[in-house]
Amino acid sequence: MGLLLLGLMAAQAQPDSAWQIQKHRHFLVYYEAGAAQQAGAVGRAAESSYRRIMLDLDFKKHTGFWLWDERVKIYVYASVARFREATGAPLWTRALASHRTHSVALGGNDPDLLDSVLPHELTHLIFRDFLGLGDSVPDWLHEGVAQREEKYGLAQSITLLRGLQQHDRLIPLADLMTLTSEQAARERRALVFYAEAVSLVSFMIDEQGAERFRRFCGQLRDGKDMASALRFTYPASLHSIEALERAWLAYLDRSTRR
Repeated sequence: MGLLLLGLMAAQAQPDSAWQIQKHRHFLVYYEAGAAQQAGAVGRAAESSYRRIMLDLDFKKHTGFWLWDERVKIYVYASVARFREATGAPLWTRALASHRTHSVALGGNDPDLLDSVLPHELTHLIFRDFLGLGDSVPDWLHEGVAQREEKYGLAQSITLLRGLQQHDRLIPLADLMTLTSEQAARERRALVFYAEAVSLVSFMIDEQGAERFRRFCGQLRDGKDMASALRFTYPASLHSIEALERAWLAYLDRSTRR
């Protein structure tokens, strides 16, 4: 599971003579010597992920983003070990995305790179860039959207939540709303946090529509608290955290029966 760490890469992943470059429509892929093949695969996968994420989140109007000088920079290190050595990332971190520098750094030999790691980090950048989101939007929302765009993110989470629901071990939504990913990790609830986040986001998008979901996020961006944002966006259905939880649990029950 990826983690959005803003600004960490600013002084650690800048292009110099050691980097080679491949140019794509929305991305500039910098890579170390010997990583040309991985860089090509990353560039193609990044463009494919970009199109899929934009379609899933219904960003059809945002056709002029990330072009020319605004292209996102992706730094492909020869290995995950090289990535961690160069960036100082902790052992549990597999990639870093920086909204401030418009860039992503990762290891080219990560087995989950194209299906999970890359789309996860790109979604973080897209979600912040295209909705103008800042730190007012809670972690479960950022991480839920990013997990959703991983190839197996939702399916794996539904499997986990099936068992947790049977044993009454789900995190109540009132607690999830204010829980950070770092706090969840410290409390050894990270797996549950991420699983609930992706299933909740998927419920809101699949059952209520991407347009209303974007409107809901915009309310949070503009300063409304969670209850007010729900009441404004979903007055007839998800008008409170309690109503959201009831509807989400019903969705979860339907999903686990499929």
